[in-house]
Amino acid sequence: VKYVGNPILLPDKPWEGDAACAPRVIWDPEYGKYRMWYTCFNYSAYYGTGPAVYYMAYAESDDGLHWVKPLMDVVPFGEWKKTNIVYLGARKDHIGRWCVAPGQVFRDERDPDPNRRYKMIGLDAQEHPRTGEVNTEINMVCSPDGFQWKLATERSILDHHSDTSNHVVYDPDNKRWLLYCRPAIY
Repeated sequence: VKYVGNPILLPDKPWEGDAACAPRVIWDPEYGKYRMWYTCFNYSAYYGTGPAVYYMAYAESDDGLHWVKPLMDVVPFGEWKKTNIVYLGARKDHIGRWCVAPGQVFRDERDPDPNRRYKMIGLDAQEHPRTGEVNTEINMVCSPDGFQWKLATERSILDHHSDTSNHVVYDPDNKRWLLYCRPAIY
């Protein structure tokens, strides 16, 4: 049955830009809540005026239907010191804007490093190893808590842009992660 209270999340904060979209939701047993990381999109920045085009914000819920956007000191944005933004990206793009297209977020219990407990696969600005240009490429960022994110490595996972939602699954038979993407080679 379709929930009559849809949509369950709207961009109602001034720093969220023009759209709150592409949610990634997990139940976090340690945290005791549903946790959502979603993309904010800013049209004015996309067309050249503004500090960030795409960036990642956070919401949480007890039931998966009613969401709270906690105000935190993680990423200030313009005049707002407390926001629910948790990641702008690793680098600014080639014209000086923050631009990350968050992908799948998941909790990885297999990683022995607690600073890498949460992982996200997505597009992030990265210096291309062959050309030295800053491009959006498939990267992994890690976090100990789902709030503070850092690049997992200085090299991208795949040094091509992928114009789709990137997704990973763990293959327990072969003990490896598999990436599903659609690389666009220019």
